[in-house]
Amino acid sequence: MIDNLCCFISTFKQRKYFIDHFVHYYRTSGLSCPLYVFSDEEDRTSDDMVIHIKDNYSSNADHLGRVPEWGHRLKDAISFLKKKYDYAIFSVDDGLFLDIDTKRFSDIFKKFKLYGGDYFSLQHDFKISLDYDKIDDDFLLMEKKNLTYYVTHQTSLWKLDSLDKITEYDDIACDHEGLGFSRMEKNNINLHCYDGNRIFDSV
Repeated sequence: MIDNLCCFISTFKQRKYFIDHFVHYYRTSGLSCPLYVFSDEEDRTSDDMVIHIKDNYSSNADHLGRVPEWGHRLKDAISFLKKKYDYAIFSVDDGLFLDIDTKRFSDIFKKFKLYGGDYFSLQHDFKISLDYDKIDDDFLLMEKKNLTYYVTHQTSLWKLDSLDKITEYDDIACDHEGLGFSRMEKNNINLHCYDGNRIFDSV
């Protein structure tokens, strides 16, 4: 197991189809850290690899971007995880992991800790839109620029304290992404990205 790291999704029972598929692909991904599923489901079971944490939120929405109390869910999940972990892979529940270069990810995670990383995009190639400085092999520091999706909910590696700082209780998912840059700038949070092909292939 990778020390001090977990993966998590924050979701709800109407998304059961996506949650089931996410869990299935996670189990075959080769990642050696536990997955936490935060949801209001009653009957989801846990084991050493996949841990269900039942919350008290519910929703009639079927679109993650417009879910009421989305920010409350995420803040509560982060608070729970921070008691045990400093770092987490955060993903939406429909970001199914099809292929992961686990050795490359392990190397990047070591550099992420070494260089005091806040946020590392594992899927979105920010080199298309942003200038950058090369800090190390496969480890780029991206310029700060006001992009709408500077904070992406595609699979990313986070220092949990940094993710907590840019998350508000009254957020909906769309606002969280849209306001991400200004919050990161305010809190002096840096964005890092890979150099080459993306590390996590998913649908």
